[in-house]
Amino acid sequence: MTTSIRLIRSRQFAGYTGSIGYSGSRGDIGYAGSSTGSMIISDTFTGDGVTTSFLLSTSPPGEDYITVNIDGVSQLKSAYTLNNNLIIFTGVPIAGAIIEVRSITVASYGAITGLTYDTFTGTGNTTNFTLSTSPINKNYTLVTISGTAQSKNDYSISGSTITFTQAPALASSIEVTTFGPAQQLSLGYTGSQGVGFTGSTGVGFTGSTGYFGSTGFFGSRGYTGSIGGAELLHPFMFLSGI
Repeated sequence: MTTSIRLIRSRQFAGYTGSIGYSGSRGDIGYAGSSTGSMIISDTFTGDGVTTSFLLSTSPPGEDYITVNIDGVSQLKSAYTLNNNLIIFTGVPIAGAIIEVRSITVASYGAITGLTYDTFTGTGNTTNFTLSTSPINKNYTLVTISGTAQSKNDYSISGSTITFTQAPALASSIEVTTFGPAQQLSLGYTGSQGVGFTGSTGVGFTGSTGYFGSTGFFGSRGYTGSIGGAELLHPFMFLSGI
C-alpha cells in the first residue's frame, strides 16, 4: 500500500527600496552693487537785457541740484524755473550781467570727493596765486573775493596756479574752494548664488521571510474491500490490489 504526503510552503516577498529624495531649490542671485557718483558742471552766460531763457549743457535732476549766481550774487529758487536743461528767469538779467549756473549731475562710475580750501590776501598787483592742489579745471573751483563770488570769466586755472584777469584789491580776502579730485568708483560685487541641499535618500525595509507550511499527516489506513477488486478509500492514499 502506498501513501502520499503533501507539503505546503508559503512564498517570501522582498520589501520595497526607498525613493531618492528631491534636490533642494537653487537660491536667488544677489543684487549687483551700485556704481554711480556725482559731478559738478558749470555754465556761464552774459545777459543782454532781453533774454530770460538759457540752455544748459546738462539736464539737472531738479532745481535743488543747481546754484545760480548773477554778477556774483546768489539767486533764490523763486528767481528761476528749470525745464529739463533750460533755465528760465522770472526777471530779465541786465545787459552785461555774468550769469553762472552750477549743476550737480549723476555720473556713472565717478564721484567728487573732498574739498580743499586756500586763502590769500590781495596785494593790489598780484594776479597769480599757488593752490595746495591741482583742480581738474576751473569748473571744479569756487572763488570769492571779500565774500563776493567770482565769475569763471574772472580767472583761469593752470595746474595748481590760479590767475586772475585783474589783480585783487589790496588787503582783499581771497578764498578758493576746490572740489575733488574725481575718483573712479569700483563696481559693486554680485551676490553669491544660493545652493539648495540635496534631499536624503529614502531607505526601504526588506520584507520578512515567509515560513514553510506544516507537514501533512498520513492518511488513515483503509479497510479491506470486498472480494473482487481494490477500492480507493481516501483521496490522499492509494491501495494496491491484494
